[in-house]
Amino acid sequence: MSKNRITKDDLAGNTLWIAFTELVIIHLGMTIMQIAIAVIDLLFPQEDPVLADFQFNFWWLALFLIPSAMILGYMKFTRPESLKVFGLRQKSKSLKTFGIGLLIGFLLNAVISLLVGLSGSVQYSFRGFSPLLLPLIPAVIIQCNCEEMFLRGYVPAFMEPESKWYDAAFAGGILFIFHHTSNLMAYGYQNGFCLNVFLIGVLEYLLIRRTGNYWAAAGFHSAWNFTQQYLFGLPNSGTISSLALFAGENARDTFFFNTVYGNEGSMITTVFVALVIIVLFYQGKGIRSTKPAE
Repeated sequence: MSKNRITKDDLAGNTLWIAFTELVIIHLGMTIMQIAIAVIDLLFPQEDPVLADFQFNFWWLALFLIPSAMILGYMKFTRPESLKVFGLRQKSKSLKTFGIGLLIGFLLNAVISLLVGLSGSVQYSFRGFSPLLLPLIPAVIIQCNCEEMFLRGYVPAFMEPESKWYDAAFAGGILFIFHHTSNLMAYGYQNGFCLNVFLIGVLEYLLIRRTGNYWAAAGFHSAWNFTQQYLFGLPNSGTISSLALFAGENARDTFFFNTVYGNEGSMITTVFVALVIIVLFYQGKGIRSTKPAE
């Protein structure tokens, strides 16, 4: 397919086109994943609820390799130059930038989670460390990278340089909401959650523009999810795991916390993420460039 096959002068049209494409690829991949998990459960049934929770969590996250492969194939077929965004020829820079993203994602979510506890919105109890948490780390990275490779990898390459950087940032944020449609269907629509998902999508795009490397977004997303779900035991887009280091109990809806979507549905997250966006915007001199980050 020619790279000029799809017109790129209509932001709304671009967003809808990529949203449709992403939903088809991701949900087709997730359907295959569900079949694979059903087979695994049949072959390796777990009576222990902790092991059963671990088995589901690990395979659900790790099997995102399936839609990841589908996304890479789509990128190579439709716009092969977009694969440059992964910076495979700059391994040291990519690794360093991934670490920066991890640090920012961990610090931001940890600060918010601590404020959640200090405000009395949630009472934390220490469950204790489980070695089962360790294999979940690479699994979380696989799952988060799968989401980012399309939204923060393909979208900028698809829209730039014909579109402005803020068009790609806006489209990526809107598409991040589309990406969470299964969560919204399962746990209910909430304005605060959608707003925060949009802002986090913009933040991740600005991280890429600020660092010049895609892996900043993948690192941020991975640390954010792991910190809130497997360290503090809070909902991750509505999902709670019993494997977390801490358990969040007696939760109530406040400015600091949302009982359905946790940090991602709270107003304090809106404030903090907006502040980080402002900092990245004013410090990121390279943001004015429309050249896709490599």
